[in-house]
Amino acid sequence: PLFRSAGVSGPKIVVVQDLDKPKVIGSVWGEVMANIHRSLGCVGTIVDGAVRDLDEMTNAGFKALARRLCVGHAHAWPVSWGEEVEVFRQKVKPGQLIHADKHGFLVIPDEDQRPLLDAATFMDGNECDTLISAVRGARSQEQALRLILD
Repeated sequence: PLFRSAGVSGPKIVVVQDLDKPKVIGSVWGEVMANIHRSLGCVGTIVDGAVRDLDEMTNAGFKALARRLCVGHAHAWPVSWGEEVEVFRQKVKPGQLIHADKHGFLVIPDEDQRPLLDAATFMDGNECDTLISAVRGARSQEQALRLILD
């Protein structure tokens, strides 16, 4: 049951609510957990606790958003999984679409997922068919600006 998401298609983000916060003194998330979860199709974690081994996690192609960094392990275990959690004052349900980068994350409400996909597809096509193709042949910045503005 812990790794049931391994069979779900697409990239996955592991969202963990740390029940010890704000007294975070250790981390279960480091090089080993990153590599295990990466092999299961996960691309990162959002944990309102701590992480360690950032260079090793990055080298594994695994991203992390966390409350803080720490140097040590934690004696930790999951108390439940596959349930709604609250991290950084944001409620997250299993299977929800999440947009995350190094600055933070947001959960996309179910009713906004299809319109967001349509808008992203439109913008991607717009950029590929117009801006990118226009400037590829440019030999200077001035020519690129003329191509974009024409």
